[in-house]
Amino acid sequence: MDLRDRVVKLVQDYYLEHGHPPSMRYIARALRISTKTLYRAFPGGAEEVYRAAGVGGGELPDSYEEFVRLYREYLRLSGLPDSAATLSGFVSEVLEYVRGRLGRAAAEGLARKPLSVFNKIARIYLQVRSRGEGR
Repeated sequence: MDLRDRVVKLVQDYYLEHGHPPSMRYIARALRISTKTLYRAFPGGAEEVYRAAGVGGGELPDSYEEFVRLYREYLRLSGLPDSAATLSGFVSEVLEYVRGRLGRAAAEGLARKPLSVFNKIARIYLQVRSRGEGR
């Protein structure tokens, strides 16, 4: 396997585990190469690496990255596979949590709020759920 293939595999594996791509420095250290060697293989830098690996990187706002992290935590707690149904279930459970605590209007209003507000509530919901108090 050549260097480019090794980089792509590492980035894809890291992305699946963490929900975001690794830094160029991390890639170089993990593969025990210099960053100079890494940039020689990928002159376009991180954008080229992420594009070659088929993962996002840097272009998503922090709130989206946080949402993905929270969703992965939901999957871990639920023991469910990643799918459109489980993504929908995650959002529905958070909305139901808000509806049960603050009422229907609050749950409906959440759709008009920034994603960062949903993330804050989802974080609380997951904490409650991990303690066995949710659902």
